[in-house]
Amino acid sequence: MELSTEQQGAVDAVLAWMAEGSPGQVFRLFGYAGSGKTTIAQDIAEQVPGEIHFAAFTGKAALILNSKGCFGARTIHSLIYIPREKCAETLRSLREEIDAEKDEDRLRELKADFQAESENLKRPSFNLNLDSDLVNASLLILDEVSMVGTQIAEDLLQFGCPILALGDPAQLPPIKDTGYFIKEEPDYMLTEIHRQAQDSPILGMATAVRQGRALSYRPEGDAQVVQKGILDAHALAKFDQVICGKNTTRRVINHHIREKVMEVDSPLPVIGDRIICLRNDQDAGLLNGSQWDVNGVEESPEDEDKLILTIAAAGDPEAYTFDVTAHKQFFLGTQEEIAHYDMRTAQSFDYAYA
Repeated sequence: MELSTEQQGAVDAVLAWMAEGSPGQVFRLFGYAGSGKTTIAQDIAEQVPGEIHFAAFTGKAALILNSKGCFGARTIHSLIYIPREKCAETLRSLREEIDAEKDEDRLRELKADFQAESENLKRPSFNLNLDSDLVNASLLILDEVSMVGTQIAEDLLQFGCPILALGDPAQLPPIKDTGYFIKEEPDYMLTEIHRQAQDSPILGMATAVRQGRALSYRPEGDAQVVQKGILDAHALAKFDQVICGKNTTRRVINHHIREKVMEVDSPLPVIGDRIICLRNDQDAGLLNGSQWDVNGVEESPEDEDKLILTIAAAGDPEAYTFDVTAHKQFFLGTQEEIAHYDMRTAQSFDYAYA
């Protein structure tokens, strides 16, 4: 594909930065949806010698990179982390304190801490993989950097590999975090939306929203804006993703898709369900808004209000699976019943069809 003048300028700027020894370690190439960031990344990857790696925070973003020719794209977690089990030293220490404690009030506190740590032991945490492919890489091309928070960014930077950070300043940052890379001014900004992007209904909608224009109810290609109640569950299930404005609408659509299309009669997850994370947990590698596939479901042996879910990043064919403890109440729509002190003893998920 022939690059525009603006796009060629971006390529030249990045190659000049690489030739100078990548001062600053990070080159921020920002642009709105449809400005050609991925096209530029491919062009740069072909011109930079050595190992080039593509990564994104979510499995879905990595899958999209692969579909656009950025082969080998993977999630950041699979690139630089390895899962490990939490140390049980805290539990042993708490058990010793419980056995020795005589004060009833303090004993109740210790038992609550012990219960919380017992749940933590079932959750994965991650260590940096010191043998990561980034050790010998010439360049990491990192997409969707608005989603990357401070801790993960600092972990990436530890490898010393030059990072080409691709981002859209119109995207939202991580919930309760600031996008580490997107908060700085870009080294190069793309503003021209190209014709092939304008032909994409989703990118067209994104541009309209960013410019403050109303969306049309007229179907556009494989995307459609509809009024509530226009499409039934089977019609909605044909789309990759349904987006709605109210939680009540979301719950109804998720319920109807599972009941009428998937023919699932359980309100709780089953193998094959697609779920979405509702709360950040850095240690567990979970981002608010990240989607996961359910590969296994068990009742928690210690708490009837919790499930042990085996999950893998949605859309990532190389994703590793791991177990998480999840609150049942979010799937049942009764999450307000979870006591505040109990909220962080398990993860928060809900269905992700809408």
